[in-house]
Amino acid sequence: MFRTSHLRQAAIVAASTVMAGLPVADASTRPETITTIVRHIATACPDADLVAQPRSAFTPAPPGNALFRFQLGKARNAVICLVNEIRQREGRSTLSFPKAIKRRGVPNQPGGMAEAANLHANQAAALRWWGTKEQVGNCEPQEHNPSLCDAHINPQTKSTPTSRLQDAGYDKRCKNGWGSGENAYTGWGAASITPRVAVERWMSSKPHYDNIMKPEWRETQVGVAWGSASPTAPANEPGLTYVQVFGYCNE
Repeated sequence: MFRTSHLRQAAIVAASTVMAGLPVADASTRPETITTIVRHIATACPDADLVAQPRSAFTPAPPGNALFRFQLGKARNAVICLVNEIRQREGRSTLSFPKAIKRRGVPNQPGGMAEAANLHANQAAALRWWGTKEQVGNCEPQEHNPSLCDAHINPQTKSTPTSRLQDAGYDKRCKNGWGSGENAYTGWGAASITPRVAVERWMSSKPHYDNIMKPEWRETQVGVAWGSASPTAPANEPGLTYVQVFGYCNE
């Protein structure tokens, strides 16, 4: 849990699983000046400093709804851009970002990585369980710190990064093994919800940095939801929840 002031907090969590095939990579060395690196890279990524606005900031009816969703899409694209710029700078391959797959006339067609990332981000912002067991009560404890809720496990559905990708059909084409990873961030207050801040926090945390830098990853998607997933986020503060999903698929 990061604390940016006595009123603003941001939680970051990471998970990574290799299902079959490639082994987990050795951990990379974390850069020493994260803020400087991300600030330099951000110049190549439009909307890296975007401060998303609430639905009430847009006109009523469908045009306003579309503009509200459009800004979340810009935040998503900025995170992918930042992560790819960082990977390229560190000698890693850039990641593709497959779109959701929806087939006309086929109900409940899996949507892949985009669907899994968006589902978790929206459910986290709605349920707000990314806090302590004492605050939340019903949640799965973190393995290494049982006093905190595991932000990667939905307390209602019990879904995990792996099961969400499987439910979205990501593994269907992976006949020769696949792997998945997930980074998540939530913050509130204008200074804590930009794509740049989310990526800076991940880069400043060794598990998240290692997840971003894994050479195995070939694809990524990001879900961005309005609202903080933290139970202590003030209702009158703007908040965002980011979930970045990573994967590889050996077809």
